[in-house]
Amino acid sequence: MNVARLRLTRRPSYRRATVITGAAAVVLAFMSGCTGKPELNLPNDRVWESAHFRYHTRNGDDGACEAVLEQLERNFELTHAYLGFVWPIGRKVDYYKFRDNDDYLSNSECPLDSGSCADGSTIQSPDTLEEHELIHAYLAPMGRPPAFFVEGVASVLACEAPSSELVNPKQWRDVVSLPFSDRFHVYVEGEWFVGYLLFRYGPDSFLSLYENLHDASASPDQIATTFASVYGESLDTVWNAGLASSYKSRCVNLWKCSGRALQLDGSPQGFFQACDGSDNTRTFELNAETDVLMSVDSRFVYTPVSCEQEIPNKEGGDAPGAVIDSTVVPMTAGKYFMQGAGHQSATIGVRALPEKAYSQDCARIEPFELNPSEFPRGSFKLSIPNDGTSWFVKLRPPDNSFVLRTEYEGQEIQVDQCLSCSAAPECHSLVEEAQPEADGTVTLRLTSATQGSGYVTTNFRF
Repeated sequence: MNVARLRLTRRPSYRRATVITGAAAVVLAFMSGCTGKPELNLPNDRVWESAHFRYHTRNGDDGACEAVLEQLERNFELTHAYLGFVWPIGRKVDYYKFRDNDDYLSNSECPLDSGSCADGSTIQSPDTLEEHELIHAYLAPMGRPPAFFVEGVASVLACEAPSSELVNPKQWRDVVSLPFSDRFHVYVEGEWFVGYLLFRYGPDSFLSLYENLHDASASPDQIATTFASVYGESLDTVWNAGLASSYKSRCVNLWKCSGRALQLDGSPQGFFQACDGSDNTRTFELNAETDVLMSVDSRFVYTPVSCEQEIPNKEGGDAPGAVIDSTVVPMTAGKYFMQGAGHQSATIGVRALPEKAYSQDCARIEPFELNPSEFPRGSFKLSIPNDGTSWFVKLRPPDNSFVLRTEYEGQEIQVDQCLSCSAAPECHSLVEEAQPEADGTVTLRLTSATQGSGYVTTNFRF
């Protein structure tokens, strides 16, 4: 590949700030033109430099430190090892780190409704390490294909949480040539299809497509012709095969799954608090199937995502994959990553329980302590397998508190309070509140109303 021949057209990519709907956070990224602000005051008081980066900050900004260069170089190497993109000798990413969001909105050349932006291999962001924009910066020397592919690959490699099943499958002609100003489909559909291409055909073919689609305004017919020349199959054939495979997004989690390990003892641990960006993503490993208790502070985090599944499922929590209350969820053995939602500082405790929190044998279960330090809001969620069978759980609330069911989750779980744990326990439907027995415990029988895969969840408070 002759790097000197590459056509470097500058057009910024920018990530929108987090939009919160109810309890859910949805982060969208999209492309747009510069704002054309007449006076810019880019961070440039301190400049730290490494092999592939120049990092610009303001004096007194404690949100970043020189150690961030190590994390950035690690991100570069992991991404390069996977994608194999060509990087011109001597080229560097210029990363302008603003003090905070107000500084960013006032002094960057990015759109006012953005969260960060990339223009070629220059990044402007209030975040210490913005993964989505880094992908744009790395691929900038390869040209500027349509937004569908530019934003699709950045979303796949900087994946924050697996999406739910997408709805209303689109035809490729309706989305592959949408402009950078489209604020939804180029990210949602682009992430889905680019993820499918990467997992089925590998990164080499995709990079060839990326380089040859050098016109951001290419028509659907031009895109289809280039696609067929690279993949040897029509876009219709591959698109339909992708739909038949799954209409869920895949994630390439090389960076996410290399994050710092979370301790599994329930101790509070932070996200987005380290000045080098090393705690943006945290990981943990389970050696066997078990229940995991996740306790969050006032900020919510994304649910654990498998590092080993091609199309990972959400491991408990609330759509679109956020842990809001303390949650007990069954999890299989394997490695997982987690991160704070919307690049917001958060704290979580994760504890792998020594044994399952519930059993089909009521007499064998031990009381599960509702310790206020692990359940700071006095509310919690229990998830059980969606297999149609009954499971028993024994809870010990503090100070003989009542246990109340607060949400019925669409009647997916039938909840009964049991007065004994004999072979034929005496149980009755829990309508409002469960009063502790003489020993201070509350025994519940949970039965999923349907049969299927995954888990179903119900909510309680005490």
